[in-house]
Amino acid sequence: MLNEFKKRNFFETVEFTLTLLFAFFLLVDQKIATYIVAGLGLNAIIHGIRIGFKKPAKAYYPFAILFVCYLIGLLFTENFDYGGKDIETRLTFLLFPLFYGTFKREVPLNKSWVIWTFIAGALVYLAMDWYYAYECFEVVRNRSCFESYALSRWIHPTYAAMYLVVGSALVLADAFGKNGSVLKKIAAIIISLVFYFFVYKFYSLGPWISFAGMITTVLFALFYFRKKMIWFFVGVAALATIGVLAIQNLDLLQSDYKAVKTELSNYFNDKEAYIEANRNSAGSVNARILIWNTSLQMIADHPFGVGTGDGKDVLMDYYRQRGMDVYAEKQLNPHCQYLQTAGSIGIVPALFLILSLCYYLVLGFKRKDYFLIILISAFATGCLFESVLERQWGILFFMFFLILFINNDQDVQEDKAST
Repeated sequence: MLNEFKKRNFFETVEFTLTLLFAFFLLVDQKIATYIVAGLGLNAIIHGIRIGFKKPAKAYYPFAILFVCYLIGLLFTENFDYGGKDIETRLTFLLFPLFYGTFKREVPLNKSWVIWTFIAGALVYLAMDWYYAYECFEVVRNRSCFESYALSRWIHPTYAAMYLVVGSALVLADAFGKNGSVLKKIAAIIISLVFYFFVYKFYSLGPWISFAGMITTVLFALFYFRKKMIWFFVGVAALATIGVLAIQNLDLLQSDYKAVKTELSNYFNDKEAYIEANRNSAGSVNARILIWNTSLQMIADHPFGVGTGDGKDVLMDYYRQRGMDVYAEKQLNPHCQYLQTAGSIGIVPALFLILSLCYYLVLGFKRKDYFLIILISAFATGCLFESVLERQWGILFFMFFLILFINNDQDVQEDKAST
């Protein structure tokens, strides 16, 4: 570990230290994490002034451009207070590319150290979760203390589960990489089993769908790189079999599967009757069907968006017009990032978001970077069923690891080649 610091200049040492601290506190305490972001920014500015700035690579641009789209959308917003808060939340789209991509670096960030530090923080977070759940159980004597919101403490269980799904895949990819020792592999496997136990107990279906999308993409990459695509189809068949068995034997997955199948069947049999029957029922499955239906209608009426700060208010109006008062009272968002973006700032920026994720996925394949492939495939799938990038919980995690994986050894080599 000491060698990692000796190779770096002072500013790179500060950056590396703050990066590790940020990774650790992402799950443990995001308030501390946001303060660390301020420290990263100050270090980046001083570093740039003392040593020199550089033009960011094109890989840093997409989310900075998306931030500008939200900024433009603020000009057409009536609810300016909410729009301002939305812009403040999305500053991370701009800040991480600026902090990590605009000054010259002699030594690349050690992604392995960052990933394992995040894992350490995640384990501390889960230990605290279990401790508080046990305290709850001592009082109420009910197993609900060890489930869903009661177990996930201050963070929404969907976001916590998403962190764990991606984190387990990253640590496995690192452990089974070129320099992974046997001990590292064993530790990664045990950690992943612990993580997926908690993902199951968080009772959130979206992260499991993200897991399926991520595993399918990683398998494709693995066999594509090795030019053995026949094994990809064998792997998909094996996973499909495991999935069927899991649905048949795990209560959570079995009940969710039956609920989804029933609700979709009822919806497509008679859409109007389904909306009428469920407009005041906000269950997980039927709620999403009605929310997506309503969001699509709003987007059809406002293809250029309703403004950065007005998306929520306008959607609530649509709920009320349809008699979906329960949805309006709970202020339910579209539960799909692509629909959320299209409703707020238009179809074109939503398509740009999709193309940006595709660009990063292609970049991952081009570089044979499993870390980047894991991150993008999990979040791109997750965005289908959750508004992942609408809260600081999702944005901080995604942008931090995105920029970390973009900022690889090639950046250092390009800097040295230009000097």
